[in-house]
Amino acid sequence: MEGIVKKRELWSALSELFVDNEINYDTIAKKVQSYSLDTIEYSLFYEVAPICSLNFSSVIPAVWSFFEIDTIAPLIEQHISRYNNEKLYKLKADFLVKYYKFHYKSEWLELQKEIIFLKNN
Repeated sequence: MEGIVKKRELWSALSELFVDNEINYDTIAKKVQSYSLDTIEYSLFYEVAPICSLNFSSVIPAVWSFFEIDTIAPLIEQHISRYNNEKLYKLKADFLVKYYKFHYKSEWLELQKEIIFLKNN
């Protein structure tokens, strides 16, 4: 159970990158610094972005302050299940990850910089 709670905390923190508001990288970094950079990057692009980036696909984003973890966690869990069990879904998701890594590169680099700073101090 602890693993699920920790994952939800990570997802919640990373979802803050997808709200229609100014991003506070320092706050997010403080919430996720206990994880490895590889784990954070994987969770961001393979788990959170596929669900939360949809906020920016509308003319007026619906979420501008924060995502409710109880709303997004089941969607992320469903996405992970489909990714692990459906070959065609996995192919599509892997293609989209390339897009997310390109489109959200600056956000990831800024967050990564903040995390590294916190880990080194």
